[in-house]
Amino acid sequence: KVELSVKEKEKTQEEIKGGKEAEKELDEIIKNELIVNSKNSKEPKVFESSIIKFFTYFGFTAEHIGGAGDTDIFVKEPFKAIIDAKSTSRRSLTRINFSRLKQHKQKHNADYIAVVSNGFDPAVDRDAKIENTTLFSVKILCDILEANRNYPLTPEDLHYLFKIHGEIIPSDLDKLRKYSEEYKKYLNNITVIVNVIDKIPRSISEIYGRYELKCEQLLTEKLDKETMEQTIKFLSLPVLSILETDGKNNYYRKLSIPNSSRKLSYIADLIIKNKLKTL
Repeated sequence: KVELSVKEKEKTQEEIKGGKEAEKELDEIIKNELIVNSKNSKEPKVFESSIIKFFTYFGFTAEHIGGAGDTDIFVKEPFKAIIDAKSTSRRSLTRINFSRLKQHKQKHNADYIAVVSNGFDPAVDRDAKIENTTLFSVKILCDILEANRNYPLTPEDLHYLFKIHGEIIPSDLDKLRKYSEEYKKYLNNITVIVNVIDKIPRSISEIYGRYELKCEQLLTEKLDKETMEQTIKFLSLPVLSILETDGKNNYYRKLSIPNSSRKLSYIADLIIKNKLKTL
């Protein structure tokens, strides 16, 4: 068992905290821009830019078009969607020109139509269901950002929301919360896997036996053998080198527990900082 010194514990905690703080800072920037700019009806383009920033943050490829006779935002990948940004000083949007949105969808050969605004009048919600249009309130976008803090969401994770017609409501995000629970389970298991692998090269079967025993002791739901093996191979990638193979499909731990934690924290922090620069 590896015991961390007080200084090592403090340093590791600071690095982990730094990564989390950077991610939180990025979330807050996007969230605040959405809230403020959604009410600025005099400068609609700033709200459009905030929405672009939101979808780009999650990995969508999106283009800011705007102008008369065209959509405000065109999501190109991984699926096609036209998004209309409706900034308003009112609490809810009372009218949408669905005919024009359909024209924009046809022009760009898009799969989905979506509208983003402060909120939506019940009559607009009813019409959106009939017109096969997804309505995202700013509040819901902020809730998605909150969900992302617990589980790193991808465009594929959010795809199902574009298939819901009418206004997205909080219960529609339950699927994202389930992802978060599964992700926490997986992360907990990574910790267990790294801890049961020591400096002695062992086969996957032997490691899995040690892993199963540890999960029983910790009352942790275990992964299947194939998933555990995939995790071991991931941790053995040269960019990480937390684990190492002897070339005979036996694996051992190359880095200490504290150094493994620091390396993962450093990579995560670097990704977050680079993402912040691109938005």
